[in-house]
Amino acid sequence: MDNLVEVLPNINGMTGKVYTKREWLTFYKNAWTRNAMARAIDVLTDRTLKAENPDQIVESGDDFVPVKVRLETRKINLQDALNILGGIETLLAIKDSEFDTQILSKEALAVDEDMIPKEAPAPEVTPETPVEPQKEEAPAEESSQPVETTKEEEISNEAKV
Repeated sequence: MDNLVEVLPNINGMTGKVYTKREWLTFYKNAWTRNAMARAIDVLTDRTLKAENPDQIVESGDDFVPVKVRLETRKINLQDALNILGGIETLLAIKDSEFDTQILSKEALAVDEDMIPKEAPAPEVTPETPVEPQKEEAPAEESSQPVETTKEEEISNEAKV
């Protein structure tokens, strides 16, 4: 199938028709094929630069890195594009009558059992010494009378502060 990205309809055409899942998958297949080819060109370009000088500093996003580092990032990006194309091919291979059940149903989108955290049993705690209930003490009543302290107590209290 030819790459038909350039013949996509304008916004009026895109909003005036309801496209099937298969038509959208074909559109994305074409768009990602173009993307993968651009990434393949990036990899080939960086391989050439690396052969000349692997430590040559090049721009990579907002950073400047050696070309050998950018090459590895670009290879990962190319592999990502190829993985997406593989996913699109898998989706295109599903019969229209089974697509919703296999891909879009509530059951198909449910969280996998191995992703649901299992509750660990609470550990048994046994104190080393028996715990006795504390007796409640009545709060001390505040006296409106000034408390008399000796000179030695005042010096001692000041030293504590």
